[in-house]
Amino acid sequence: MSNPIIEALDAAMIPFRRTHAGEALARVEETLLINKGRQPLPPLPALQRPSLFYFPGLGTRGWYSASESPSLESLARLLKEATPMLREEFLTRAHQGELLAYERASFRPTAGSG
Repeated sequence: MSNPIIEALDAAMIPFRRTHAGEALARVEETLLINKGRQPLPPLPALQRPSLFYFPGLGTRGWYSASESPSLESLARLLKEATPMLREEFLTRAHQGELLAYERASFRPTAGSG
């Protein structure tokens, strides 16, 4: 039985197969086999069982320490320092009814936005 999505994925891979090789392409091919239902998911940790778009070779840790990357460490420090201000802004907006679920939100121009 023909499946247009699988056929489209197979067709989209043709140029990649011509220009790429090795482990990176093998990981993409494995991803496609799994997501097309032609290969089962490998054993994974309990909290790392995606129902769609599993990609082999990505880390499965539940948490990464910011200290593992200088740029992440800097960002984490900045966010931590800004937390009181961000919290206050969030609470102010929430109490004013300005925060809506994205399904109900619509563009509302603010003063000076034209």
